[in-house]
Amino acid sequence: MDYYSGAPEPMDEYNENMNYNSGGSFFKKNSFILLIILAIVIAGLLVVFFVVGDFAKPEYKELDDDSYLSELNVSGGVMSPDFVKDKFEYTVVSNSEYVTFECKKSSKKAKVQGCDEAIQVTDKEIVHSIRVEAEDTNVSKYYITIKKGEEEVF
Repeated sequence: MDYYSGAPEPMDEYNENMNYNSGGSFFKKNSFILLIILAIVIAGLLVVFFVVGDFAKPEYKELDDDSYLSELNVSGGVMSPDFVKDKFEYTVVSNSEYVTFECKKSSKKAKVQGCDEAIQVTDKEIVHSIRVEAEDTNVSKYYITIKKGEEEVF
């Protein structure tokens, strides 16, 4: 004996409410359109990655490595030997109270320290340094020994 009461089973009611014969889901009906949209999005991402990405890359330029002076002049003393940009030791004889160095750098991008300042000559011998730093941080140092002279120097 079957005790079926005629009341619908809960799953039967759920399955009846789902109309499987309505032509399928939204994705089944529009799969071709969705595929085209997906292809367009992927193509757009590839364009952004390959074309625009090249513009976003930083450009690497070679930094200037010139850390030399092109001129070194002294006032208040006499410098020897004559200035040569890749010679780094000089002597100045002075009987003045102050010696001043005027420098001109070889590169516009270099930084110079120790020029255009008056150096007081108080001792018998002073060593003054001029530091030139290139854009690539290469450094050259010029050392000038300042000696107090007995004679008048022009």
